Amino acid sequence: MEIERQFLIEKFPDLPEIYSAQVWQSYLSVAPVVRIRRRHQNIHRTYQSIAPATVSA
Repeated sequence: MEIERQFLIEKFPDLPEIYSAQVWQSYLSVAPVVRIRRRHQNIHRTYQSIAPATVSA
């Protein structure tokens, strides 16, 4: 399971100028998550394993 965390900030921090790139992404499967990503001319397959289940006592 993927956990997304969000935080509220008072102001945007001063950051140095950064490089950015457009990324194209498509899903091949959602269980397990398998994606195809293209950035410039590079194409990558990404795989996200399923987190082990937690056991409650």
